[in-house]
Amino acid sequence: MIKEIYEIDEVTTLLSDYEQLGGKLYNFIKYVEKDWKTTKN
Repeated sequence: MIKEIYEIDEVTTLLSDYEQLGGKLYNFIKYVEKDWKTTKN
């Protein structure tokens, strides 16, 4: 939707970076949850 509103080339780059960051955060959260479960039990 943002890409449709703002026709700027940087928006595509920002959206790509945003998706990559979201994936990294997701993987980090999963890693922490798994690590905490194995060390606390």
